[in-house]
Amino acid sequence: MTAKELREKRAEVVIRMQDLRKDVADNMTSEQKEQWDKMDAEQMDLLSRAETLERIEKLNAITQSPVQDRTTRTGYIGPHDTQNAIRHWALNYSGHGHLTNDTWASAANRCGLNSETLIVRNGQADQSTTAAYGGYTISGDQVQGIERSMKAYNGVERVARVIKTSQGNSISWATNDDTGNTGVLVSELPTLSATYTAFGTKALTAYAFSSLVTPVSLELIQDSAVDFVGLMSDLLGERLGRVQCTYNTTGTGSSQPGGVAYESALGVTADAEAEILPEDLIDLLHSVDIAYRQSASCNFMMHDTTFAAIRKMQGDDGKYLWGPGLNGAPDTLLGYPVVINNSMAEIAASAKVVLFGDFSKFIIRQVRDIQVRVLNERYVESNAVGFIAFSRMDSCLINPAAVKHIVCAAGS
Repeated sequence: MTAKELREKRAEVVIRMQDLRKDVADNMTSEQKEQWDKMDAEQMDLLSRAETLERIEKLNAITQSPVQDRTTRTGYIGPHDTQNAIRHWALNYSGHGHLTNDTWASAANRCGLNSETLIVRNGQADQSTTAAYGGYTISGDQVQGIERSMKAYNGVERVARVIKTSQGNSISWATNDDTGNTGVLVSELPTLSATYTAFGTKALTAYAFSSLVTPVSLELIQDSAVDFVGLMSDLLGERLGRVQCTYNTTGTGSSQPGGVAYESALGVTADAEAEILPEDLIDLLHSVDIAYRQSASCNFMMHDTTFAAIRKMQGDDGKYLWGPGLNGAPDTLLGYPVVINNSMAEIAASAKVVLFGDFSKFIIRQVRDIQVRVLNERYVESNAVGFIAFSRMDSCLINPAAVKHIVCAAGS
C-alpha cells in the first residue's frame, strides 16, 4: 500500500470519527468511547505508516537521482554504489587498499570518490583536505544523510527559522519594539512632539557539539551485509540531534545556546501542579498577541506524554479539543498544529509543559554542514577506523512575546 493510499484510508477513518462525534452531542457512552479509541488508534497507525513510507520515498529520490559529471561519470548512483564507494575510500585511506575489490573501486570511480576528491555532493567535487589537517571529511552523501536524521529527530528545528553561515564568528540580529507607540488624532496645523522607536540586538555565536567517537573494525567495513555507511549516518546524526534539541529547548543562553522553552514568556500558570485544563490552553492561546497567532509558523509545542493527556480533553460541548487533519492537513489543537518535542518537560510541579506562539521568532544558527571525520591513526593497532561528527550552532528567541508557556503550579 502506498503512502497516498494509507492517507486516504486514514481520511476515511477520521470521517467516521467525526460522524460519531456529531451523533453524540454531549458525552460519549462507554461503548462509544471504546469505538472512538479504536478508530483513533487505527488512524494514528495509518498516519505513522504513511509518514514512514514518505520518508523512504524521499530518501530513494535522493540516493537514486540522476547524477552528471563533467567527465564520463553519468547515470544513476544507487545506495549500494555509495556504500561500496565509501568502503573503497575508507580502506585506501587507512592503508588497507589490498582489502578492497574491483566492484568497490568501480563504484568509487563512478561516485567521483578518489584520492583527490574527498567530498562528493551530487557526484561533483565540493571540498578537499590533506592528511595534515588531522582527519578526513567523509563523503557528502553521508553528511546529507546525517542532516536528514537531524531534521527528522529535532522537533524545534522543523518549525524554527534556521540560518546557515559559512563562518562561526558572532553575528547580531537587530530587534525593534514600537508597540508602545501609536498615532494621534490631530487638528489643522498641529504642533507635534517627537517620538522614538526602540531598537535592540541579539547575538548569535557558534557553540561546538560532538557525536563522540565510534571505532569500527576494518573487517566490519569490508564484510558488513547491512548499509554500514547509512547506519553510521543515523547514529552520529541522532547523537548530535539529541544534544542540540535539548539545548534548543532548555538552554540558558549563558555559555550555551538559548532554548525556546527557557526564553519564552509566561502565558499561564496552571492551578494544579500535575494537571493542565482545557481553559489553560485557551488562556495560553489568547496570551499571545493576535499578530503572532496569524503567522503560518504559529504552533503548540509539547512533550508526547503531555500531548497524550491533551488529546483526551473535551470542551464544555463534549467535543475533543484535538482534531485530526484531513487530506494531508496537519492535526490541530484549538485550530493550530502541534509539534512534539520530547526535550520539553512532562507535566509536573513548576514545569513549563506547553509552548504556543510564532516559532519563526526562534532562530537557530548553523555553521556550514556537519563535519564527519575518519580517525585512521588513533585505532590503527586495533585494525579499526574511528568515525566522529562535529557541528557548530547557536540559538535564541529574538522576541519572547512571540512564544509563551504554561507552567504548572509549584508543589506544596
